[in-house]
Amino acid sequence: MGLLKGIGLLAGIAGAGVALFAQKRSAATGRDVGEIVGNLPEELRQYGEELKQRLMESMALAREAANRREEEIDALLAAEEARLEEASSAAEAGQQAGMLGT
Repeated sequence: MGLLKGIGLLAGIAGAGVALFAQKRSAATGRDVGEIVGNLPEELRQYGEELKQRLMESMALAREAANRREEEIDALLAAEEARLEEASSAAEAGQQAGMLGT
C-alpha cells in the first residue's frame, strides 16, 4: 500500500504543477487553461523558448552595463594617474628649485 500512496502523491504533485503552470500561462497569454493543458508539450516548448529569449536579453543588458562600468573605471584610473603624474612632476620641480636655491 505504501507504493501506491507514493505514486498517488507524485501524481498529485505533478497534477498540481501542471495546473499551476496552466493558470500562470493563461494569465500571461489570455488563453483558456483547458487549451493550455490540452497542448501542454507545445506550451512547455514555447515557454522554454521565451525563457531562453529573456535570458539572452538580460545577458546582453548586463554585458552593456558591465562595459559602461568598465569604461567609467578606466576613466577614473586615467584621471588618477594623470593627477599623480602632475603631483610627481610638481614635487620634482620643487625639489630641483630647492637645489638651485641652495
